[in-house]
Formats: sequence, C-alpha cells, structure tokens
Amino acid sequence: MLRRRTLPRCEGVPGRRAVHKLGGALGSVTPLGVTSGAPQVLQVVREQITRTLALKPTSLELFKTRVNALNYSEILKLRQTERLHQEETLAVPVL
Repeated sequence: MLRRRTLPRCEGVPGRRAVHKLGGALGSVTPLGVTSGAPQVLQVVREQITRTLALKPTSLELFKTRVNALNYSEILKLRQTERLHQEETLAVPVL
C-alpha cells in the first residue's frame, strides 16, 4: 500500500499546504508527488535527446554539451521555425 505524502503547512496561511519546490515549473503536485505537467517536460527532454543524437556526437562530453545548449527556449524557437516553414510549403499558392 502506498503512503500518501503530505506537505508541510504554509506559515501564516491557515489551512494551506506548501507547494512542492518544482510544482510551479512543472504543474500541480499530486498526492504521490507526480506533477501534471510531467508529460510536457518529458516531451521536451525527449526532443532534446533526439535532436542531439541526430547530430551524431563523437563523445559523451560533446553529447552533454549539446544537450545543455538545447534548452527549452531553443526548442521553442526551433519548433516555431519548423512550423512556419511547414505552413509556407503547404500553403496553397494565391493566383
């Protein structure tokens, strides 16, 4: 049986529990400590790894460097660029 983890009470706020340290960045915390935003985070991490492996790094250090350079904001920029390019190529030409 899984034990339910309780968070400490917030000081000065009666009846409120503290928010998990990563809760604000990843989403709300469930009783088991899993955040509702975890699938989105995992999708970004998967994309970081996939894009880095596509570059075929020659060493683990190079892999680590490239993964760290490909942060969330870079992923968003790449997605936006790809989406705009796709929209341009799929758009029906205006005559």
